[in-house]
Amino acid sequence: MRQTFTDIPAVSWLQRLAQLRRRGSVALALGVVIVGLLLLGNLAVLLGGDGLHREDAAYRQPPQGLLFQRLLYQPPVEVTPYSEGSLPGSFSTLNDAAADATETQAAAGAYTITSRPRFTAVVGRRYRYQVRADGLPADARHRLLAAPPGMTIDANGLIEWTPETTQAGGRGHPVEVAVIAPDGQGMRQAFTVIASERAHLMGTDEAGRDLGAALLLGTRWTVLPGMIAVAVSLLLGLLFGGLAGYYEGRTDAALSYLARLSETVPALLLLFLAAVIFRYNLYPVMAVLGLVLFPGVARGVKTHVLTLKARQFIEAARELGLSDTEILWKDIIWHNARPFLLTRVFYGFALAVVVEVTLSYLNIGILPPAVSWGTMMLEGRTLIGNQQYWLAFFPAIATIIAAGGYFLLGRGLEKRYRVKKT
Repeated sequence: MRQTFTDIPAVSWLQRLAQLRRRGSVALALGVVIVGLLLLGNLAVLLGGDGLHREDAAYRQPPQGLLFQRLLYQPPVEVTPYSEGSLPGSFSTLNDAAADATETQAAAGAYTITSRPRFTAVVGRRYRYQVRADGLPADARHRLLAAPPGMTIDANGLIEWTPETTQAGGRGHPVEVAVIAPDGQGMRQAFTVIASERAHLMGTDEAGRDLGAALLLGTRWTVLPGMIAVAVSLLLGLLFGGLAGYYEGRTDAALSYLARLSETVPALLLLFLAAVIFRYNLYPVMAVLGLVLFPGVARGVKTHVLTLKARQFIEAARELGLSDTEILWKDIIWHNARPFLLTRVFYGFALAVVVEVTLSYLNIGILPPAVSWGTMMLEGRTLIGNQQYWLAFFPAIATIIAAGGYFLLGRGLEKRYRVKKT
């Protein structure tokens, strides 16, 4: 019976994705995209400067996006009972009354404001916040008890405000809104709105600098320092590993001694010592990182050379009169060990990113006023206790993505090499 294409079951997209993953195509594609973005970031910093000269007058503005605010910014929003005719309470008064608020709500029937406001506004843009409450009748009234000039509220509880330039900066504008039932009883919500000169998707730091621009500036430490560490580790690893694998004997014994010697000293302690000796200059520290990495590269090169030098094509090369130098560096390493070296290159870049951020976070790497993802996390660490997470969150995510991009690129090349080899 003749079989047609319609009789052959179609391969599902999940099976195709699994095939691509086994071949390393998925990891390779993701790695290329991430590393490409890092290179574009370096180019943008090189051509456009640091992008941080313009500082916003707002004091440590949280992210503009509502999703980011809900995830990364949890300032106090006071909700307390309100009785019409009483004086609007100050923030200190509301704080003092917060302990008794739960019992009062339970006794009064629990009028509850369920909406959460936005905490940022931009000069020249309309700020809107819809107040919603549960447990109140339909004819409830809304009233602004405290608000910056120009802020209004309609009968449905919609707050609108377009900040002016003179209202930007400072520590924000207190807002108090009350939702009142016909009997004069209701609830009051108090919060602070920060007005800034410009929109900042990721917020600003203590100096009013845009966090997105700071992240872009931090990409300058994701390429060049890694190049230094990788160059040192590759040069030494190729030299010692190639000679030890090809000639063995004393050269192999010297490599083994150096490897054991490097493993006796903790790598992180050695990097700390190098940072102090070189006065927190990152590039010599990256050269020391290359010294830490080279024994692993050398062992891998040595294994490849030992495996390949007994092959028939090496014996044929010797019979053709090729020198040991040509056989070792051209036939063995360049033509056969190159995929291994490429994977080590990108793994080295990933480790260099993590080391730079770690040293900067510990204040022995990149030092202010220079900007690094590590220094940004160091600055944001003190604000985590105040429920302000965005200053540490974004640089941490950027570090994971950058290091993961290099790792995926190396992993994808390694998988592709294994598939071709089999």
